[in-house]
Parts: sequence; structure tokens; C-alpha cells
Amino acid sequence: MPWYRTMAVLFAVALLYGVWWMAAYDPALPQMGGAPHEASSPVEPAGSTLPGAAAASERDAVDAGSAARDDREAELRGVVRGPDRLPLAGARVVAELSEIEEYPLLDRGPRASRRVVGETATDDEGCYRLRLADGRQHRVTASMKGLAPQVRAGCRAGSRVDFELDHGAVLMGTVRAADGGAVVPGTRIALRKQLAVGAARLGELVTDAAGAFRFDGLPSGTCLVEVQPETLASPRDIEVQLRAGAVTVHDIKLTAGITIRGRVLDAATRAGIVGAQVSEGFRGRSVATQAGGEFELRGFEPSNNVSLHVSAARYAHAEVSLRPGGSTAKDTATQVEVLLGHGRQVRGVVADGDLRPLVGVYVAACAADHDGHGGWFRSDWCTTETYHDGAFAMNVLRRDMQHTLLLVHPGFATAVYEFPADEAAREIVDFKLLQLRPPASLRGEVRDERGEPVAGHEVELRGHNADRFSGPAPGGYRAIDSYVATRHCETDDRGRFHVTDLAAGKYVVSAQKFASHDRVEVACELALAEQRSGVVLTLVRGLAIEGTVFVADGGKLPKCYCSIDPADGQSTAGDVEVRADGVFRAAGLLPGNYTITVYPYASEEDRAAARSFAAREHEQIAAGSVGLRLEVPVSGPVRGVVYDALRAPVEGALVGAVLGAAVLGSERTDAAGAFVLSAPVGRAVTVMLCSPGLPGVPASFDRARAVASVQAIAGGPAIELVLPAQTR
Repeated sequence: MPWYRTMAVLFAVALLYGVWWMAAYDPALPQMGGAPHEASSPVEPAGSTLPGAAAASERDAVDAGSAARDDREAELRGVVRGPDRLPLAGARVVAELSEIEEYPLLDRGPRASRRVVGETATDDEGCYRLRLADGRQHRVTASMKGLAPQVRAGCRAGSRVDFELDHGAVLMGTVRAADGGAVVPGTRIALRKQLAVGAARLGELVTDAAGAFRFDGLPSGTCLVEVQPETLASPRDIEVQLRAGAVTVHDIKLTAGITIRGRVLDAATRAGIVGAQVSEGFRGRSVATQAGGEFELRGFEPSNNVSLHVSAARYAHAEVSLRPGGSTAKDTATQVEVLLGHGRQVRGVVADGDLRPLVGVYVAACAADHDGHGGWFRSDWCTTETYHDGAFAMNVLRRDMQHTLLLVHPGFATAVYEFPADEAAREIVDFKLLQLRPPASLRGEVRDERGEPVAGHEVELRGHNADRFSGPAPGGYRAIDSYVATRHCETDDRGRFHVTDLAAGKYVVSAQKFASHDRVEVACELALAEQRSGVVLTLVRGLAIEGTVFVADGGKLPKCYCSIDPADGQSTAGDVEVRADGVFRAAGLLPGNYTITVYPYASEEDRAAARSFAAREHEQIAAGSVGLRLEVPVSGPVRGVVYDALRAPVEGALVGAVLGAAVLGSERTDAAGAFVLSAPVGRAVTVMLCSPGLPGVPASFDRARAVASVQAIAGGPAIELVLPAQTR
């Protein structure tokens, strides 16, 4: 080849390489080890001596800029750094997607598994790019050999998500029985970490012969520990704080719990059902029924569970309340009989707008409500997918609940339909043909009062397709809407949110105010396939009030909420939960004075120990105050026994606790003459006695009728009261 042709080819290659390099260059990511920074605004080129060429150059620049912006909006990008905060080259970044995962479903069956939709490795500057589906919430994991992986949920195309990998943490410990301290081998320990959407499993194992467990390579931060022993009681999930590169020892003590025994029978024939699964509550451990349908579930923890969930092949599942009438844990039934019946059937066909059948549509026939007998929550969630002809069928729906149908399929509007009002009278519910329509979407931003983006803030969308109900929509709260008509997402690094697959209908998009339970919201109505944008939710950072809540006796703090109400006519207010360590913070407040009311809620453990609390108002607290210490009044038990002059216990005597001029409470003695009253901790009170046989003693306590009294202190030794001989 002549030399000039060779030079021409080389020049063309160099030119193409230069064009490619300029298109690939992204100022939003760090270059040559520099610190990350936001994309800069386009800079106008310097003037040209050729006006025509300048105009063409400007058009080309605009077109190139638009293409670059479109490309950025289709990609997730970021930087992966190591423990020294320097970029990591060669780190693995993987994006996974499950369309079902972003819905808060009560699906008991196997959820649609996440599938890998993107995978790459970081370059020499630690940068990565992944091309992702628009608007979808992805789970992205960054990992590097020798370091703990980091998982982020709710990641969307067009966003920037950085990762900082650190040395792995270690969690180890021993599981023992609280009674006697014996080690408990064979206990299943599972770890998970809550994410913006869902949770990530960190590992699972079974304790060894010495009752010991050890997890290595864990990410730092809060870790939830789920414990399921074979026969002892499962505690509530345990929160453990892990530190990078450090070993955390957390031993676990298990109580014995109680044993629930019973039988699972066919409701029609009363024949025992073998192989039925009986589990603690919604997702607890389970046992299988044996011959005659008998089962024995040991280690049931009545303080954590109130019901059994029972299921068997070809039967509708059942939930059995072990505390009818809203009784306390000590009243939990230990002997039950469960009747399972064959379920109601539902069927239908799902197609698109052109009547082409849709395959693989997620179909759920679901119900959720609160039973009228005690108010305990119950649910039913039966799922399937459409077949090759778009048809679906299920035959195990509970007959004692009203159902809702949920249809989810990528690329189509999510649809919700109510079962007929006379569902209870039907053996088969046939929806015939259901058509999924093109999806609408909603884009918006969350900003503060200064117009600055609020990143990483949860946004909630409530609403559903306009044709959900065949008649008028019912009013009031419906528990099922929390699952089929509510979705959550998180704002990205620029405060943006994006919700896809929406049907035509009315919606409310909202965000929680800073450090408050109150929300700001915007209502909107979407048309078929409408791509709505420009929704702005404005949050006020304002001033904050923060401090610590404590109880007077120095004991364990109950669950508390702080209500912050304006005292000077301001428009802002707050309602925040107090952390377990007593710390609270309410933000978004305008200047002025506020009244803070602390509302404590005694646990069953507190009530069993006769430990109670009272709400207290704290007035004239200025916005911006920090370091507050707010006391919760706590009352403890005053225990005692009433005897007659011959030292025989007196039943039915009326005993009251008095502090100054106030009567704190009263109670009649039981068959053993015993009583328990409540009094403020640390304060001496007078316990007064009225004889049951004294003429003129009213049904309620009357201190003027007292025949004996004694001083007492809550939590102190039991006291004795003796009736004078002449009063009997």
C-alpha cells in the first residue's frame, strides 16, 4: 500500500478514536484519580471566523450534548472506593432486577427471583457504568476480593451511586438456654440487612455442637439476627451493630416458651390431615402434622406471636388466633383444633390491548384485614403466573375473606380489581378477560425550602387504576391497600424519583417531613400511558428540637413517641418516635415555642411487673433547643396482703393508694388477701384499707371510710394491713 494511503488510514483511525474518547469522557465521574464532582454546565465554544461553520458547529455540539445526556440518563454510574477512600480498579459491580420486589407484598410463596441484568468491572479510576432499564429499581452489589461487599437497593438509570468497600466485620457468639445455661446446638442463625427496598441476606448457618456460630466478611452497620432454635422459643429479631475489621461477640439466651398441641382436620370429613404445616405467625418456624393430623409445636413465644398459620396441599390456609378476645400472653391457648376446608376458585385470562395473551403475568388473589374478634391481623395471599395462553387459575382461596386481584407485568400498567361483592356466595369467581394497558409514569423531585435536592429520601405513591371497582369505591381505611395500592421508592443523588407501570387513575405522591411522622403530599391524576414529570415535593429543614427521654426509675425505657405542637401559632408540628436509647430529634420546625408531649407505651413485660407510665407535657420549648432531658413518670407496684385480727387473709377488702389529696387507684383483695396497686416510683404513698363488712362502705374507694393505713414505696417490700377486730 502506498505510504500516503497508509497515512490516510492512520489519520482516519486517530480521528475516530478521538471522537470516541470525547464521547466516552464523562465529567460527572472522577478523572485521573481526581475527586468526584457534579457534571458542569455546557460551555459555549469560542467565536469562529466562519459564521456558517460556527452555526454548524453549534448544532453539532447541541446534538452531541443531547446524545450524551440521553446516554447518561440510561446508565447507572459511580465510583467504588476502598478502605483508604482511594478508587478501586477491578471491583465487580452487578445489577439485579425483580419487578415484584418493589411492591410491599405479603407473598408467602417463592417470590420472583432477582435476575442479573448488568455486570461490569471498575476501570483504573474506580469508575463503573451500567446500562439499566428506565425507571426500574435495581439492586446493585459492589464487591472486591478481601473486602466486605456492599449492597444498595432502589438504584435507577440516570443516577449516580458510589460504593465504599471496607474490611469485613465478624459476628460470633454462643446460643444458650436462659434456664440453666446449656448450649443449644442446631439453632438456625440468619443475618440480613435492611435496604431502601427490601432486605439483603448476609448469611445463614446452624450452631455447632458447642452452640457456637461465626460469620466472617460482613458489612459494617446494623445487622438483623434471626434466631430459630429447634425446640426453644425464637426471640424477636436482634439488632447488632458491626464495625469494619472488628470482631463483635453477641451471645444469645433462649427461653423455653410454651408448647402448642392440637390437630388439623378436614372440615368436611373431620379426618386428620397428615403433612399439614403449622407455623408460628406469618413467617415463623413450622412443624408437620403426623398421623391423625396431630402436631406439637414446642418453644412458642406468646409475647411475640398471637396466631398459628396452617396450610396443606389442596386446602385453603387458615390462621388461628390463640388469644380470642384480645387477651394477654399468659392467656394463650395451648390446645387447638384446626379445620381446613377446600378453597374458593378463581380463574381468568390476561391479554394486552390487542387481545394477545400475556405469558408470565404475576397474579395474586389477596386479602388483608383485622378480625373483629380481638382485632388481630389476618391475610390470604395466593399467587400464580399466566400460562402460554394467558390463562390463570387458583383453587385455594380462603372462604372467610373478601379478595382483591393484583396483576403485575413488566412494560404494562399494574392493575388491581376487586372480587365481586357476593364472592362469599360463589364457588368459582371467573374474571373472564382482563386487559393490561400501556403504562404511565410519574417523575418528580424532593427539595428543601432552599431548592436544594434531598437525596436518599423515601417517596410513597398511593393509588390504583380507575376501573378497579365495578361500583362506587368504598370509603375509609382498607388494610389491603397498604400492599396492592402503595409503592415506595427513594430519591437519587439529585433528589429525583421515578415510578413506572402506572395505570390511568388518581394518585397521591408524598414524602415524610424531616424527623416527623407528618407528610407533604401532592395529588395527581394520570391518563393512559401519560408520562408525567415536574412534580415537586418541598420539605422544610427548618429548626430542630432534640434531646433524650428517660424514666424516673432508671429502668428500661418503654416505646415512646414525642408529639411536638406549636405554642405560638406556627404552622409546623411533628410526631417522632424515640429511639431505644432515649434519643429523639424533631426537625422542620419554624421559629417559636413548642409543647412536647411524651407518650409512653408499656410492654407486656412492663404490665406483668405492674410497671406503668404516664404521658407528660413539657411546655415552652424553643425551636433549635438541643440537649433536652424529658422525664417520663413511671409507676411501680405496691404489693401487700390484708389480714384480719386472727391473721387470716381477707378477701374483697377495698384498698387504695393515696398521695396527698389524690387517690391514685384502688383494688379489692383476692382470695389470698393480696393486692397490687400502682404508685409513682420514688414517692412515699399512703395505702388505706376499707373493710368489706363495714356498713356504709361504697363500691368505690372512699378514704373517709378507711379503718387502717400504712406508708409504702413502689417496688419496695410487700406491706401488711390488718383489719381492727371490731370491723369484722
